[in-house]
Amino acid sequence: MLVGQLLRRRGRHPLVITGALRRLDPPPADALCVLLERLGRDRQLRMLDLEPMSGEDIAALLAAALPHPASPDLTELVHRHSGGNAYLALQTVRALAEGGRLVLDAAEYRAAGSEVPLSADRRLELLRRMLATDPQVIRVAQAAALLGSMPIARIALVAELAGQPLHATEAVFDRLVHEGVLRRSGDDGYDFAHPVVRDALYHQIGPAERRRGHRTAAAWLMALSASPALDAEIAIHVRETAEFGDEGAIAVLSREASRAFAVAPRAAIPWYHRALALTPPEHSLRHQLTTRLTRALFVDGRLREAMDAGGSPAREPLPGGAKDMLTALVVGALMENAEFRPALALLDKERAAGADSLFIAAQAAHLYTLEGRPAEAEAAAVEAEARLGQASRGEQIDALAYLAHMRCVAGAYGALPQLVTRLKEAAAGADRPGSRLHALSTLSFLFAMQGDTRACMQSLDEAHGLLAVCGWNLFRAPLVLARAQTAAHTGQWQAALSEIDSAAEDLLESGSLSYVAMLRGIQASIHAHRGEWSTGRRAAEAAASDHRTLAAVAVGAHAELDFMRGDLDAARRRLRTYASQPALPAHVRARMLVRLADVEAEAAAPEAVARLLEEAADSGMDAFDHPGFADARLAHGRATGDVDALREAAGIAERHNLALLRGKAHLYLGSAGLDAERNLHQAVEVFHALGAVPWRRRAGAELRRRNLKVPRHRAEPTTLLTATETQIARLVQLGQGNRQIALALSLIIKTVERYLSRIYVKTGRSGRLELARALDQGLLD
Repeated sequence: MLVGQLLRRRGRHPLVITGALRRLDPPPADALCVLLERLGRDRQLRMLDLEPMSGEDIAALLAAALPHPASPDLTELVHRHSGGNAYLALQTVRALAEGGRLVLDAAEYRAAGSEVPLSADRRLELLRRMLATDPQVIRVAQAAALLGSMPIARIALVAELAGQPLHATEAVFDRLVHEGVLRRSGDDGYDFAHPVVRDALYHQIGPAERRRGHRTAAAWLMALSASPALDAEIAIHVRETAEFGDEGAIAVLSREASRAFAVAPRAAIPWYHRALALTPPEHSLRHQLTTRLTRALFVDGRLREAMDAGGSPAREPLPGGAKDMLTALVVGALMENAEFRPALALLDKERAAGADSLFIAAQAAHLYTLEGRPAEAEAAAVEAEARLGQASRGEQIDALAYLAHMRCVAGAYGALPQLVTRLKEAAAGADRPGSRLHALSTLSFLFAMQGDTRACMQSLDEAHGLLAVCGWNLFRAPLVLARAQTAAHTGQWQAALSEIDSAAEDLLESGSLSYVAMLRGIQASIHAHRGEWSTGRRAAEAAASDHRTLAAVAVGAHAELDFMRGDLDAARRRLRTYASQPALPAHVRARMLVRLADVEAEAAAPEAVARLLEEAADSGMDAFDHPGFADARLAHGRATGDVDALREAAGIAERHNLALLRGKAHLYLGSAGLDAERNLHQAVEVFHALGAVPWRRRAGAELRRRNLKVPRHRAEPTTLLTATETQIARLVQLGQGNRQIALALSLIIKTVERYLSRIYVKTGRSGRLELARALDQGLLD
């Protein structure tokens, strides 16, 4: 009646009516269906099938529906559960609010957990809107909901669960597909188009009936020929019906956990948790499940959870091999979280009790070096080297990675080429993507720390693809650090800062505190050389650590800020106090002494520079990293007027694309009177490109002092987007969603959301569609 009245009025007035409805089947809406059919024949009505809403559209819908902005995680949750349906998106938000899961945090709504609790009334309302009221349809839909995603061959099982004849079940199934309740999933499978509908149907089944249905499904499936996909289906039903101590269930869930781990560690974690919940304390599999859960959490980068799951291996009555593995995992998690002293105490205790695996020996070499115990570190390294030949490729890579880190901290750069070669060989022969990723992330880190920018970028490119394949998020932290450090070395400072801002919070939450401290040090250094003192100071303070070796990052960052502000006394005091500590690792001590030599060169104290550089050379290092050696040559050249030393530093900076050092070398060469105009002009150009304002002013002042012309630069805007932002923008232009972008670039969805927010601000666009149109019109060309 309402539609008819509106259309009659349309005859007298220019009126366009839009509406949204699901397809209706008579009865009960036969009158409306007849009217709609007649209007369609008369071309007064056109039915449009709309595509599911994108994540950006759901975000806009939530912005209109909620009094405060929705967090990216909440938007992702609503989009996933609603399948892009506007009505279901609003129902999902209301269900979260009713269940107390919608939390206002810092003027932003977020979801508490990943589940959507549907009240009985909400379920009934939702199902009335989405499904016909025919009891036969409801029974078949509930049976399908109990099975979840399933191949078409499971229709016979659906019929058995629904208590319906097979031919009737097939007819209802086809109807559900036709109405968009079920959709094609994979090559031969079907799933619910909207997960929230499946949840509503599933929870409409009584708990006893659900349990009986899962048992029936498990028994039906166990009668089929075994396959990995079938085992995964069986495990889903066993998980819902198993009882404590059920041997068969523990075995099924353990197998499924192992299968899931081979695909993605994160997928294995809930299976291990469920298997452990069923396993009695005295069960022979319990220690194995505990170790595997700890390993899954560890390689997924959930380090705090790994420490909690692993507990204290010293208190566990475990067999030797299992105890060694669990010890190594907990020690590794503690080290990543910058808890070096507890890690050392646990390692010392276990080694004293007889722990002697390859992994533990390599960890000990690294940890003893960090703690300034070089003799013990060397003995542990020799022990690990002796065991490498008998180890698998994966074990070799794990051990070589720790040994490489140990040599890097010890300043034994002369030993690194051989370790790099062995890591590459082991990676080439490894059959697991996770092991190859470990090798490549270690190589990327080593190259970045040495200032070997070209080799670093090569290994980073290969590592990114592997991270997307295997999902071993533990190695995301060293890859982020390598990218940020290399970007800082090569002068892509804005890209480095964007990388740090996007990743630091996630790494902090997961427990990668060691890497966060180093990232904040890079951030502070960039801000210092840009003359952004207060921002740099905050970053330096965020890098603070109470561990003696890691504290070098914050000390160096603060000293760099003091130096750039011209407070040489403050920089000198910081560096001297730190460098005078006993038992510092050779690399850390030598780097502090070179920085102190730079301060003394600035203060025109040649004797102090010579003494400090000699002390750095005698600190136990067999070679410097490229940036460190260039810095040492610059300090020596400035203090003594040795232009050959300055030229040598310029050559190193040029070969390895070390942008700031290249600019400083030109500045000091020009200040020494060597082809002053050309070198000083080149220094100005480098510093201008970097945005290094204090250095540019210094080069300009030197030119004016020599009565030479200072190059003028137009006030041009900086590059609109960073390299990563450009990649994301181009993927948006191609129609990729946030999940696809995250997978393509080895990021998490929340990080993609953060990048997109910055892209919208920089480009002045309000959303995905506007950005794509602007790119089509040549925004970045």
